[in-house]
Amino acid sequence: MYRADPYRDMDQSAPPNQTGPKVTPERLRDQLLAADLDMVSAWAEALVRTVETYRLPTREEMVLQRLADDLGLRTQACLRQLGDLTIAVGESHFSYTGHVVYHTATEKESIPAALYYAGVQQLTLRQGVDSGELRALVNVLRSASDEGEQCSDDAVTLLWDQCFERIEYTCVSAAELELRERSESPASGAASGDHGIPWPLGTDDDPDRGTAERALPTGRSDDWAFRTGDTPDRREYPENRFALTDVEAENIRMVARIEEVNSPQDQLLEIFSMILHAEESPVEYLEMASTMIHLLEYEIEAGNVERARDLLEQFRAIPSSKAASQGEFQAATDQVIQKIARPDLMVRFAAALRSRADINLPDLTKFFVLLGTAAAPTLCDLLGEAQDRRTRRALCEALAILCRSNVDVLIQRLWDPRWFVVRNLLFVLGRIGHQGVERALGEALYHQDVRVRREAVRALSGIDSAVSRAYLNSALRDPDRSVRILVAQTVVKRVDERAAQVLWSVIESPEFAGRDAEERTSFFMAFGRAGSDAMVPRLEKILTRGGLFRSGPEGGRGEAAMALAWIGTPAAFAILNREVTSVRQEVRRAVEQALEALRKASEMRKPAG
Repeated sequence: MYRADPYRDMDQSAPPNQTGPKVTPERLRDQLLAADLDMVSAWAEALVRTVETYRLPTREEMVLQRLADDLGLRTQACLRQLGDLTIAVGESHFSYTGHVVYHTATEKESIPAALYYAGVQQLTLRQGVDSGELRALVNVLRSASDEGEQCSDDAVTLLWDQCFERIEYTCVSAAELELRERSESPASGAASGDHGIPWPLGTDDDPDRGTAERALPTGRSDDWAFRTGDTPDRREYPENRFALTDVEAENIRMVARIEEVNSPQDQLLEIFSMILHAEESPVEYLEMASTMIHLLEYEIEAGNVERARDLLEQFRAIPSSKAASQGEFQAATDQVIQKIARPDLMVRFAAALRSRADINLPDLTKFFVLLGTAAAPTLCDLLGEAQDRRTRRALCEALAILCRSNVDVLIQRLWDPRWFVVRNLLFVLGRIGHQGVERALGEALYHQDVRVRREAVRALSGIDSAVSRAYLNSALRDPDRSVRILVAQTVVKRVDERAAQVLWSVIESPEFAGRDAEERTSFFMAFGRAGSDAMVPRLEKILTRGGLFRSGPEGGRGEAAMALAWIGTPAAFAILNREVTSVRQEVRRAVEQALEALRKASEMRKPAG
């Protein structure tokens, strides 16, 4: 067995008398590639070791479990660091990104050969593969490569029968499969060179035949040339040659725990960051950034908000460190980030956040903002998909920042058939307070869902313009009581004769007398805030004569006294001070209650201390 040396193509010589060699992007790439190849090579060896142990006629379950655990740990480590793991299948080897990571010297019970001659071109392990699928893959490879097992199915058929969810395989065409068929005479095939490497053939006059009694040659340790008849047979090996002791098994678990604490992802990110900062070509920067972004996608899919925000913020800051062509580097960065803001990834992110008990809302909002204005349409669509209230809140806060200079992306979605989407968009528009959107908000006042109409009232109240006030005045006649009260509470922020006239027209309407006390009080208080001395005579008439409302003995005196108190002009207070000593008890009670309410409201407005 030969394991490829991932460092063989690297220049390991150092210039003499140089204490601090410059770290170049090319050198960092080589180091990163070497680390990846070393990890994948160790995984391939673990896979082969597990399959070979499963072939043994007598095997201990404890040994098999240890090997399966080791294979599972190495598989998860590869998937965390590299993403999906794709292994190309050769006649006698496995390769990763064009580099051989496992080689076998003989076709006898060879796992690569069993896959190769069955027509398998490559195997791909997707993120999320579990121990059950790995064990099933081991059984498939054992059956396909075990010459002693009576199995009529080839590797492709066995793989197809398993219906893997996260293990995929690609096959060659039928024409190429015919070229891969094994020769009836392995010796002649090897001699003719029709199948890959021309393995050396043993002959009667082999020069090595007479050297059995002599010492073994001191050549390369990976010399594959065996004397005829001396090719080792796996069945001759001791059954426990792959058995792990308790100490070895504990060491494997300890290494896994250490990697959890000192994640190799941190080291990879540091290397990537160094490469991106040192990169001088925007084209190569874009290529390397596209690779780095896979690590960020992993954090996003896992729902790691703080980690994802930190990585995205660091990535956003890289173009500013460039001495030249900052615009090109910024464009490349934006291009890569657009891949992160794709809808499918954001939906998975929202689903992961739903299962988390604690979410840092400022960090989540910052993450959405860092995606940039180009992501605003995707974030708007995500409002309709996110089921977690915290996620929707962060989305709204982020959109209020991203869309401050471009509200069209929000207005275009106000006709969404889902009421909750429209309500969230109205909330965002209200936070922005952008003049010029009053018409769109005014049309939302006629939405069939009362919750949308209430949010439209809040949004319009945040825009100080004559158009918004006109729309709010019209909402005072909304068919829903809660909307009318909300408008009355928010419509008047200063003296507004137009609003006062609208309020008075509602107060004088016949149906107003049948409304409950809370709504009547809200309208009179709003009337008091909006009114001026011109309205005082009307209120004085109600206070002293009564009879505005048929229901209740007070006859609207309490509401009129409250309105006079809120007008607060000398003329209004003169009437209240006069009537507080009125001979009629109902008038005195109405004035006293109004003045007491005004006093409490004034105390609440005073600053503490």
